[in-house]
Amino acid sequence: ATAGPTRRGSSQEMPHSAIRPRREKAVMKTASSDAKRTSQQSAIGTAMPAHAPLIAATVLSLLSGIVITLYSGGFALQSVGVRVSRQWSVVIVGVLLAAIAVVLSFAVTGIMELFRDLATTLAVPTAAWAGIFAAEMMIRNRRFESESLLRRGGVYETVRWGNLIGFVVISAIGWGLTTATVTWLGWQGYLFGLLGVPLDTDLAGTDLGVLVALALGILLPIIIGFPAIRRQEEARP
Repeated sequence: ATAGPTRRGSSQEMPHSAIRPRREKAVMKTASSDAKRTSQQSAIGTAMPAHAPLIAATVLSLLSGIVITLYSGGFALQSVGVRVSRQWSVVIVGVLLAAIAVVLSFAVTGIMELFRDLATTLAVPTAAWAGIFAAEMMIRNRRFESESLLRRGGVYETVRWGNLIGFVVISAIGWGLTTATVTWLGWQGYLFGLLGVPLDTDLAGTDLGVLVALALGILLPIIIGFPAIRRQEEARP
């Protein structure tokens, strides 16, 4: 005889043989749902790799650098005497930069190495200038006088020879502590040889000269800039 439902009071119990298939179907349905959810998560992870935020930040920083370059380049073009409107000066600079990029991409092999070495080469004097500028801003107690900044013969000297000579020396020291793989930039790293550090070591590959240039740039006004800055502040009305 087949097993049928049994009654106990007002409730009806199903036999084990009838309940088990339902449980198996529920387990299979749950497993299928979990597998589908895992597949969706894997698809999202594949579409958006873990380093996607870093790539986005790099792209945004490059775009901001290009915008600032075009904006500053337009001013520089007008300052050298080219009489064009502000909008057209930016357009001219953009076309020139695009032409230079196209020529470099077709004429130079190893474009990534070139960009990396050029960035490091330019970073050394930029770090030196940033250090000097930041230190002078921290030393000053009074604001700049705008009229003297726009004309010669005011409170400020035409050339701050101490800062200029120091900038050149610091840049030379920084380039001596950087390396480059591009042939025409291979002159860098000359101080590593004096220090007994081979150019193929990890220390030479860190481009330590950028940080050294920044640190020396900060120290320069602190060491030699106080008297000149105080004279400028006393001379202004």
